[in-house]
Amino acid sequence: MNEFTYVTGLELTHAGEKSETDFFGWYGKDRIGRAARDPITILGECKSFASEIV
Repeated sequence: MNEFTYVTGLELTHAGEKSETDFFGWYGKDRIGRAARDPITILGECKSFASEIV
């Protein structure tokens, strides 16, 4: 898993604006113990709309 890093429930702030993501990940080939220069960024948002809550 050295090539993939992730976090869940991330809150980001930019120019005073807040936004939230359910998961955020980075993927990049490890080059002899060093991180890749341009990792692939993965953002995800999950919605259930509570349609099946008991």
